Amino acid sequence: MQPEHPLSQVVFIHDYIQLVFQSATFTIYNSCSIELNGESISHGSRGFADQLVQQLGLHAQAQSATGEHALSLLFENGLALKVKRRDEKNPGPEAYEAHTDAGDIVMELNE
Repeated sequence: MQPEHPLSQVVFIHDYIQLVFQSATFTIYNSCSIELNGESISHGSRGFADQLVQQLGLHAQAQSATGEHALSLLFENGLALKVKRRDEKNPGPEAYEAHTDAGDIVMELNE
């Protein structure tokens, strides 16, 4: 599930986010936050979009997370995008969907 290419596009759609790494795509449906240098910014908060867009051109590693997070995308500059698991703000069926460079589709269900 590791993207081979750097982040090439960030798309903010009505209630979800898509991160495009050339041929790999991560679609984030659940609430998420950015963590950098001990500071956390939630999706929808001031500065979130700016910080995420600043990751364009950087490589990231995807990690299936444990605990309250379903996924973490760790960028080479230390920024982490953390996708939360199901809670009252995330009632939908999926937390995220990933289309990998190899053509696989990975979905994390909200259970």
